[in-house]
Amino acid sequence: MLCLYPVRSSKSGSEMIPHLFFRLLPVQVGMIAMGSANSIIDGIVAARFIDSATVGVVGLYYTVLLILEGIGGLLLGGMSVLSGKYLGSGQVEKTRGVCSLSITCAFAVGAFLTAVSFIIPG
Repeated sequence: MLCLYPVRSSKSGSEMIPHLFFRLLPVQVGMIAMGSANSIIDGIVAARFIDSATVGVVGLYYTVLLILEGIGGLLLGGMSVLSGKYLGSGQVEKTRGVCSLSITCAFAVGAFLTAVSFIIPG
């Protein structure tokens, strides 16, 4: 992962931060493109193989999915800002701590949502 290794560069601090963020830009664009492609493919498959009532139920579930994506985006954005702040100031140990916290939070939220999904399947 990017945040686990210190960046060694001869660039000054004001030049290094934009360089690091622009290195992440293609990854972020790819993530958005994959999400869009996934939604289009899901819609096509749903329209071809299931009836209209079921498509309506899937549409209602999409609201729940957007809420879960919002929670994930909030965690991702916050951890990215913290990681970028510490990485830009050269505090490698704090950057590693933020990465560890990010992984722990993702696991905790995932485990919680999995438990809720099994407890309340309807």
